[in-house]
Amino acid sequence: MLTEFEYSPKEFELISYFGYADVAYKMAPRGLYLIMMEKAFMDDDRTSAAESLRRIMQQFGKINRMTPEWDALIEVPKRH
Repeated sequence: MLTEFEYSPKEFELISYFGYADVAYKMAPRGLYLIMMEKAFMDDDRTSAAESLRRIMQQFGKINRMTPEWDALIEVPKRH
């Protein structure tokens, strides 16, 4: 049985930025964030989204997901 994982709207905005919106709900958050980190590294992404991932990985397990404190770590640049 597949599990559906939940993400806040702010998290989903970050997930969409990195192109994983279609698989996010089927992936455990930590694994998804690791994959997005790898993508940001390989793409040499220097945007606020990549910086958000760095902050998130530093706080994973220290701050609860799906809280205002967690969402405050996330900043996604506007696409043109």
